[in-house]
Amino acid sequence: MRAFAFALLLGAVLRAEPAMPAESSGRSQPKSESRRCPVVVHDVSGKKHNGWLLTFTDEALELLADSGSSRQWPLREVLQLQFVTRRGDRRLARTGTTEPPLVLLANGDRIRARAIAIRDERLVARWAAYRDSPLLTIPLETVRACLLRRSILSQRRPSVGAGFAEVAVPRADNADLIVLVNGDRMEGELSQWTEEELQIETAVGPATVAASRVVAVAMNPEWISFPDEPARRAILQLSDGSRVTVHKVTLADGD
Repeated sequence: MRAFAFALLLGAVLRAEPAMPAESSGRSQPKSESRRCPVVVHDVSGKKHNGWLLTFTDEALELLADSGSSRQWPLREVLQLQFVTRRGDRRLARTGTTEPPLVLLANGDRIRARAIAIRDERLVARWAAYRDSPLLTIPLETVRACLLRRSILSQRRPSVGAGFAEVAVPRADNADLIVLVNGDRMEGELSQWTEEELQIETAVGPATVAASRVVAVAMNPEWISFPDEPARRAILQLSDGSRVTVHKVTLADGD
């Protein structure tokens, strides 16, 4: 799993964009440094600093410059940390934000993953790009909607793809909403979701639909409850276009 950027919030949400690789100084990196992450630090004064990320904790980050010197910044002095990405990662991020599959959270975050089940009041989803990563489990009350695939209409009219995530997942009105590939809709209370099928209690009785026929699922807004977010938080943008709010960040060994 590759990160694009962290945007550290100081009173406002900042968009994290991919950093372009800096010009090489010709200095070859020792093996111990070549495994570090090339990054760009944007500080509160508006300056940019290129280098190699040495440490990253909840309190500070440390950067190694090409000159061999290192410098540490308290996170309160950092607006944004951008990871230098490969060309393929930049292409993934551009296409991943509106293309299915997507899980849309109540706070505006979006995760490029396919919802496959509900278990113990949690949504289970599988990463679309990071196939070897563990399954995601997300508290169900924080989920606004899930986009599973394109509808027949959008396949015939690909020009609507730019806003497809919002078009295909309308807000439910005091009920859960299932949108099918042919455009049909089913409203009621979602009672079961497995990899094979979804069950919903409608006004005319229970109904079962094959998961392969479902384009999107919108959750009943009356049941959505998202915890208050602290003033100090960060936006993490991954290389697949996923965008999530995080409260604690650390750099794990080898990552």
